Formats: sequence, C-alpha cells, structure tokens
Amino acid sequence: MTQLVFVDANVLFSRTRRDWLFLLRRETGGSLFRLCTSVEVLHEVGARLRNANPAADSSLIGQFHERVDRFLDHMVAGYPGGPVEGIEDHDDWHVHHAAMHCRADALLTEGQGFLSAETGYEVYDCDEFFQEVAWLAPNATREVTRFQAAYWAARAGSQLPDALRAAGCPRFAEVVLGHLRGLARGT
Repeated sequence: MTQLVFVDANVLFSRTRRDWLFLLRRETGGSLFRLCTSVEVLHEVGARLRNANPAADSSLIGQFHERVDRFLDHMVAGYPGGPVEGIEDHDDWHVHHAAMHCRADALLTEGQGFLSAETGYEVYDCDEFFQEVAWLAPNATREVTRFQAAYWAARAGSQLPDALRAAGCPRFAEVVLGHLRGLARGT
C-alpha cells in the first residue's frame, strides 16, 4: 500500500536528504510513497536557503521550487492551527496540523518533538525512512545509488557515503556503500 508522507522543512532544506528523497520517489514511481508538504513548510525552507546563501541570485529559490513542483504529489492547504498537546515547539504545530489534515501515513522530519498522542502518523527521520525504502525497493535504491555515484565522482572532496553521514543518515550510508561495492564488482 502506498504511503502518503508529509515532508518537514528540515528534510527539504538539506540538499543531500532532498535529492535522495526525490530520486527515490522518482525511481519507485510512487508505488511505495507519495510526497506532500505545505506552503508554510516551503516558505520556511526558502527563508533558510536565503539566510544560508545571502549573496545568491533568485535562481537558488527558483530552482528549489521547480524541483519541489516536479517531485511533490500534493500541497496541503486549509488545515487548522493552534496548540498541540505533547508538541512543545510551537513552530512544529503547523507541521502536525498539516500532516493530520492530509491524513499522512508518515511524517518525515529530523525534529524530535513529535510525541503527541494526537498523531495519526508514524514519525521517521531520513535515516530510518531511506533504510525502509532500501529494504522494500532494493533495485530502486541501487539505481539511485548508480545515478548519485556518477554525480559524486565528478566532485572533489567528500564522496557519497560521507555526504549521507554528514546529512544524518549513517546507517543508510552503509546501505549505499554496499550498493557501491556491488556496482564496482558489476553485480
């Protein structure tokens, strides 16, 4: 059964996490999961991208929105607001409300504060989520690894597993390393 996954800003802000999420979505064809988020989440990512890159031209945000438009399946709107018992960070309340409103099966976040009994969704961080996708769709994960390996081979400095570790996905980095070894052996 295809799961609807609501994506939080802290996932979309990280280029490494975002690329893997979108490429796995593309490679699985939406058979495992569909992606959704809210305009508020996108505004949050845009503001963080701008703060991190104050000298960048408008293409920074424009390219981000183009990719989001290409890979997201649904934009959530019209959800309620207000406090949520068990979620202390008021900046996370809108994420919870949007995920509940769209009846998300899962919330993909690097945040730790989603412990409310009111949630109707599973909470995953990227490391957990990517590992689950790798287990359910090993061939898709291998193809994304092949694609990503070509990109990272052309870059100086850190390589693909290092980037995943730096993005908070150390266990998934080991899965990818296994695929890289298999690709190197031609198996």
